[in-house]
Amino acid sequence: MKNNWKPLWWVAMIGLCGAGWVYAAGGSNPDAGKSINIEADRARMDDAKKQAIYEGRVEISQGSMHINAARVEAQQDGAGFTTMLATGDPAHFTRKETTGQWVEGWARRVDYDSRAELVVLTDQAHLRRGEDDVRGNVITYNMKTQVYQASSSGKPGGRVRAVIQPKPEADSR
Repeated sequence: MKNNWKPLWWVAMIGLCGAGWVYAAGGSNPDAGKSINIEADRARMDDAKKQAIYEGRVEISQGSMHINAARVEAQQDGAGFTTMLATGDPAHFTRKETTGQWVEGWARRVDYDSRAELVVLTDQAHLRRGEDDVRGNVITYNMKTQVYQASSSGKPGGRVRAVIQPKPEADSR
């Protein structure tokens, strides 16, 4: 039986890296050519269904991208796009954008869709990009445009909280 997991996990793990998740080799993702390292207490992979589940202190890294979660599920569709779900208390990821800015996120649930190039942080979501900090119940981060949106839980008193740092003034000398 031919082992197709290396290409699948190449796409899946690049998928969790950020803006370069679906770029072809040679694209703008500096992590794309780096090896993927996965550690977990347990793993189950199904070649026929093109899916895998990692459980127990899951640690995934590829270049600047790091993911820590209690559980990670990955699924690849027929077109080669990947969806991933990382859960934990909280699940955590970091990645360096092509601009050099670091993005770091925490939530009990982190969904990624490589076709849409979106990361959705749900349930006690927290996103930090450089010195800016956003918190809410749901934060959607578009990796292509590097734009994020936050919403509250919709419960009374639920609020989005953001701290946006001023940009340094250009040196006028």
